[in-house]
Amino acid sequence: MKKLFLNPVSLCLILISSYLLFLFQCASSDSSSIIHDSCTKAVQVDPNINTDFCVAFLEAASKPEVTTLEQLTGLSLDLGKTNATNMESLVSQLLKSGKYANGSYEMACLKDCDELYSDAISNLEDAHSSFNKKDLASAAIIVSAGLDDATTCEDQFGEQGATSPLTEENHLYFQCRYLTAQIPGLEYIYCLNLAKVAPSHQTLNLIKASFNVGDFRRARQLFDNISDPNPTICAILISAFTKHGLPNESIDLYASLQTRGIKPDKVVLLAVAKACAASGDVFRTKKVHDDVVRYGFQSDFVLGNALIHAYAKCKRVEDARQVFDEMSTRDVVSWTSMSSCYVNCGLPRQGLAVFRDMGLNGVKPNSMTVSTVLPACSELKDLKSGREIHGFAVRHGMEDNVFVCSALVHMYARCLSVTQARLVFDRMPYRDIVSWNSVLTAYFMNKEYENGLALFFHMSKGVKMDEATWNAVIGGCMENGQTEQALEMLRRMQDMGFKPNQITISSILPACSILESLRMGKEVHCYVFRHWLIGDLTSMTALVYMYSKCGDLNLSQSVFDMMPRKDVVAWNTMIIANAIHGNGEEVLLLFQNMLKSGFKPNSVTFTGILSGCSHSRLVEEGLKIFNSMGRDHLVEPDANHYSCMVDVFSRSGRLEEAYEFIQRMPVEPTASAWGALLGACRVHKNVELAKIAAKKLFEIEPNNPGNYVLLFNILVTAKLWSEASETRRLMKERGISKMPGCSWLHVGNRVHSFVVGDKSSVQNDKIYQFLDELGEKMRLAGYKPDTDYVLQDVDQEEKAESLCNHSEKLAVAFGILNLNGQSTIRVFKNLRICGDCHNGIKYMSKIVGVTIIVRDSLRFHHFRNGNCSCQDLW
Repeated sequence: MKKLFLNPVSLCLILISSYLLFLFQCASSDSSSIIHDSCTKAVQVDPNINTDFCVAFLEAASKPEVTTLEQLTGLSLDLGKTNATNMESLVSQLLKSGKYANGSYEMACLKDCDELYSDAISNLEDAHSSFNKKDLASAAIIVSAGLDDATTCEDQFGEQGATSPLTEENHLYFQCRYLTAQIPGLEYIYCLNLAKVAPSHQTLNLIKASFNVGDFRRARQLFDNISDPNPTICAILISAFTKHGLPNESIDLYASLQTRGIKPDKVVLLAVAKACAASGDVFRTKKVHDDVVRYGFQSDFVLGNALIHAYAKCKRVEDARQVFDEMSTRDVVSWTSMSSCYVNCGLPRQGLAVFRDMGLNGVKPNSMTVSTVLPACSELKDLKSGREIHGFAVRHGMEDNVFVCSALVHMYARCLSVTQARLVFDRMPYRDIVSWNSVLTAYFMNKEYENGLALFFHMSKGVKMDEATWNAVIGGCMENGQTEQALEMLRRMQDMGFKPNQITISSILPACSILESLRMGKEVHCYVFRHWLIGDLTSMTALVYMYSKCGDLNLSQSVFDMMPRKDVVAWNTMIIANAIHGNGEEVLLLFQNMLKSGFKPNSVTFTGILSGCSHSRLVEEGLKIFNSMGRDHLVEPDANHYSCMVDVFSRSGRLEEAYEFIQRMPVEPTASAWGALLGACRVHKNVELAKIAAKKLFEIEPNNPGNYVLLFNILVTAKLWSEASETRRLMKERGISKMPGCSWLHVGNRVHSFVVGDKSSVQNDKIYQFLDELGEKMRLAGYKPDTDYVLQDVDQEEKAESLCNHSEKLAVAFGILNLNGQSTIRVFKNLRICGDCHNGIKYMSKIVGVTIIVRDSLRFHHFRNGNCSCQDLW
């Protein structure tokens, strides 16, 4: 293809145009070496510019009369326009070539690039016009516009992994335009000494140059040196600070205007309102609002729109609504801003209501309105309204708008209509990464794990993914129970150069909790600290939960204590952590501290508190908390709370009271309530109540093997052989088999699992030899095997030997043999720990002198020095 752009050296000389524009306002020269001097100074600023080629090109392009900076500046502006025109011509040719299909992503990108370069030509024409009128300030500002045109053009292709046909040309064009503004040291250094005597319109260019080199302090000093700045300069500087991420500087500058007695106009107020939105400072936003009224602009709908947006960013929906209601004229931006404010402040129903009122008031929603109101349907899972808005978008030609389509995909995904989400996605003329991520999330949310994973791997082959993509697939793996796959995706994410953020951390920590991987959890914890995420509530709360689930309550408490701020979820997490570890007294103390900190407990809070009371046999305290729920905290007890109270009575041996409590419950007793009673009947050997509870459980959940096994054990312990046989017959008749017990622990980077009688471990001989030797020491210390827990029809000696083969004892023995200097062993079991193993592990902890933490299906047991934290009631 024939190149329609200037050669690389000539292109880069457009850089000089901006330099010369500023040099012209500061000095003039009639030297015949003007070109050589200008190139030399340009090279001093940017060593990438070659002096010889610079001089050669300008001398070849210049006319005989080009002997002054003014003439050379005009020439450079002409060259800039020529370059932009050639770029537009090249894009136009590609659009007409027929190489790209209508509706294709490449065609859409080329159309956008064509518009960018068309605007660039117009800007450079305006700059030349201002230059001819000796308005150098305007010329300098205009010529710096569109610096990122080439980057914007290229990025559109790159977002979908498409190949740009303009890469080389855009690269050269980018260098010229970007370097022109980003390295303005030449004119800046030369003119800075003249600032004190320069008129304000010239000083504005020096302020512009200061921003370009990042010298914000100098920009402010230059502004302060202007004795009587006009409102335009004020607005430009306020906007510049905001654009460079310094909205507070913008607001401070605005405050200085009032100190100097400078009255703001509408443009200044608009600029500072946008700064308030960027800062999220409600106090300053209210002050600017007062000034809008004070200076008589309260009826201006443009300012009104800006104030609505600012209040929305401050999450002050009432103030935004007040501005909206007081506006005498409202345009589509006003209605869109108000609707968006409601949606973003967590009030989706009100956002939809504003959208509907908009149509009733004769204002036609635009694509921005539609794309901002659809998230309300997503939040409410209101598929009906979402479809109505979709129909509106189609009728008004918005179906090709990428923002509308992305919002539609997300809405259908949240409304569990993944087929419709994919249909919208497939019809999109071009797709941004947000759209891809929405469909990916839709699959995972709708439990279509395989489709989601397939789409992810398809994206990895050509789509430019971002952190949100990785968060979606990690979260999707977790939601679909693929915890190990989630950890693998985390490793891939980091290998690809992406850094996990708060969302990633909060997604991956539950995987550590589910897999009980304390080591992996600690690695994630270290990452949180290294990357200063300790202020993120979600990440820190997830750490508290992870440590408690992995059996390290001390670390869980430490993380909780160092949290700079806490919310109800954090308090609930710490309360529940102590509850499952059997620390009832600590649970009550946490609850009191929570109330003192001004937080209101919710339903989850009381579930945790009552659970803690049950595990610590705090009956009176539990009753007191239960009775205070509705009376003092306006939280009505539900079935979970009633079940917890049954557990409170049952664990303390007050089985009759527990049964009577069940009979008085205003809600239908759940399996949890009857299960709590049945479990306590095993501990306290109450056969009659056990039969009643079991009968109810067989009706509520007839396929739960745990209930049958528990009743069977109770009957065998009571030597009611015929009834035990009947229970076993019932299980067989219903096709119910006992779930095999399994215990596991983490040693190094591996998970070691054991089942009853397991001999698959590489340390098998050592384990059984150790148990034999330790068993003798335990018997000498007073341990007696509880053979009631062996249901085989064999003699007592064989029963005692069988007890040594239980999975939890094998896991504990393996842990002791592989302590590696540690003083704590953590073992996890899928079922309730058996009574003999519970008793035996108490002796093990005393004889070996280690802390053994076992988490079974009910709670954590902390074995230390021959005692268990559950006080033998679990």
